[in-house]
Amino acid sequence: HHLKNVRLRLGYVVELLGDPMVRDLRAIDVVEIRNKAVEAGKAPRTGNLLVDRLRSMLEWGVANGLIQENPLRHLKRLPDGGKHQRRRRRALSEVEIERFLRAAAEDDAHQFERFRIYGRNWKSVQVGWRIVGHPTRVPQAPLWRFLLETGCRYGETTKLSWADLALYKRLVQLPETITKSGRGRTIPLLPEMVSQLNQLRSVHERVLGRALVSNDRVFLGPAGKPWPWHTANLAKHFERLLAKAGIERDDDQGRRLDIHGLRHSFATRLARAGVGLVHTQRLMGHSDPRLTASAYTHLGVE
Repeated sequence: HHLKNVRLRLGYVVELLGDPMVRDLRAIDVVEIRNKAVEAGKAPRTGNLLVDRLRSMLEWGVANGLIQENPLRHLKRLPDGGKHQRRRRRALSEVEIERFLRAAAEDDAHQFERFRIYGRNWKSVQVGWRIVGHPTRVPQAPLWRFLLETGCRYGETTKLSWADLALYKRLVQLPETITKSGRGRTIPLLPEMVSQLNQLRSVHERVLGRALVSNDRVFLGPAGKPWPWHTANLAKHFERLLAKAGIERDDDQGRRLDIHGLRHSFATRLARAGVGLVHTQRLMGHSDPRLTASAYTHLGVE
């Protein structure tokens, strides 16, 4: 996921530069690309990422003796702190969380009925204890509850395998291979989440037509396929649920709710419950406590 993003940004910048030789690369050319991106509505952080990927590649070239110097070594980053963000994220309130999860469950029931009626002409075949070809849609409410109750990132959640769950202990153990920080962490699960995950196992077995193995993904899309590395597909589902729940994406302070905002909602819920900053930082997998502290600002007057 991370590597694919790096390649996309590198390819985009190099293409805009006209595929020059390193000796012909001027810092001002990269600055112009960054400025145009920001003028077109991109956030300063996005503009910085365009430069950072190229700068890192050139630094690697210097370190490995491929080039003599990095022409971008003195290029300063744009300020991209909180007051420079194009749009800030917001967290869900407790009332909104309840409405959102109810809408997710209702949407599953509605979509399953549509799948049953308008889906392909399935024929169920009994093979031992399994039903092959059973017209079952994978429910998505467990995915939304998991995001809200664990604070896991989208990439961590969609890469999670059944081997990473210890349901009898009510724990999820994220391996270092799928976390953004490269460090594993353990997160407790609430009883309702454990119950839904146990039900999800049975659904996956019906959809896949076989017993699950340890490296099978915990969360699959409605048709039983793994979620892609990007959030575009899930974002459409997210917007539909917000509409069903009657939740506005933007609040009166101009803050927007997106999928990553569910992670902010997790941190805010811990703050409401009086959980300390250190514990929240460990649960969220933040390397810097300032990142965790910024999530607490969502509480505001509340």
